[in-house]
Amino acid sequence: MLNSKSNYHDKNNLKDKLADISDYDSLDLLIERHNYKKDKKIKISLLLPTRNRIEHLDRLFQSLIRKSCNLEYIEVVIYVDDDDSSTREFVNEDVSILKIIGPRLTMGQYNSVCYRYCSGNIIMLINDDVIIETSNWDKLLIKEIDKIDDEIYLAYPNDGFNQDKLSTFPILSRKTCEALVYPYPPLYKRLFIDTHLMDVFKRLVNKSYERIIYLADIKFTHLKLNSHHDNNESFQRTDCHDDFAFISLRDLRELQAARLQSIIENTEVPLINDTYTLSDRHKNYLNCCRWFHDNFLGDKGLPLIIRIKYFVRFAGHFFMIKTAFGMFVSKTYNMFRRNKIDSIAY
Repeated sequence: MLNSKSNYHDKNNLKDKLADISDYDSLDLLIERHNYKKDKKIKISLLLPTRNRIEHLDRLFQSLIRKSCNLEYIEVVIYVDDDDSSTREFVNEDVSILKIIGPRLTMGQYNSVCYRYCSGNIIMLINDDVIIETSNWDKLLIKEIDKIDDEIYLAYPNDGFNQDKLSTFPILSRKTCEALVYPYPPLYKRLFIDTHLMDVFKRLVNKSYERIIYLADIKFTHLKLNSHHDNNESFQRTDCHDDFAFISLRDLRELQAARLQSIIENTEVPLINDTYTLSDRHKNYLNCCRWFHDNFLGDKGLPLIIRIKYFVRFAGHFFMIKTAFGMFVSKTYNMFRRNKIDSIAY
């Protein structure tokens, strides 16, 4: 969300400079509310972009109904593509659903739009291929985050896969989202929103403020069932757009961490007033290698071990995509992964 009511950013700089769509108010959106009561106070908002996966969606909702303590305090904000007729018809009479119907967007834009319209002070990103396995998870979550008086935190449940290594389903307070200005940068097409947020809070740890809360006892099992629509495009990790987006937004993450630090310390909060776009330094090998070095190994905002891991991860993927041998290994891996997921899904 690009929140015009935020107390933490320059009100003369409200335009989204991170994506092609610069004004969410100009989007042709249809907003539908299901099962809302006038006196209902929403505390937790689950943001859920989804497409053509009704079976997954229904399974998620059934687990939400079974495992929540106070369902009346929870809303699910669903973004539905306007050409997705099956999901447009989805309803559940037991859960408050805010359904946003609009054009296809990037994953960052989907979540930013959902955030714009959500009501809760606790905001969580979630996928449709999730099963909630912990009873009273919402009560346990609120108990943990209530320990943070200034509401600056990144919490996340146990996804059964990455566990404490990555905030696969990040949970932020509304205050934190406003402080970040761009909690879910629209430049990300599909990947790395979770990595982006984890990076920001690792930088905050590096500034001596530990605000990462891993909820090991709250299990949201991630089945990792990729879509079988759109020619299996979800398997085709054959481009580096989101890799380059992550690197291009390094300065934004450092500034976001500085803003959180200032709020914690009750000092003047620096403004976000730069333009963040996809860098073109990746267009030749030499520039790209220097770019990786400058933004990872040369980044003093993170511990050395994290910088090395970033360099190996992103430089390695660039090699896999841009060389013949790398493409062969990548396609072999994708074929193995597709067959494995097919065996689970069917």
